[in-house]
Amino acid sequence: MAEFKLTNDTLRRMMAHMSRNMDKGLEGGPEKSTVAMLPSFVPELPDGTGDCLHAYFQNHAV
Repeated sequence: MAEFKLTNDTLRRMMAHMSRNMDKGLEGGPEKSTVAMLPSFVPELPDGTGDCLHAYFQNHAV
């Protein structure tokens, strides 16, 4: 298990590398980063007035 123990410095460098690549993926897609990202957000909370698709699977609502 010792090979799986990483120093705090190594973990911080890995986090920074991952964060940079996620930002690059959001900016330019797979051409700029190996981590392809899709921008997504929730513009507003649901208020119950929208339409929805309701499906049944083996007599259970999904």
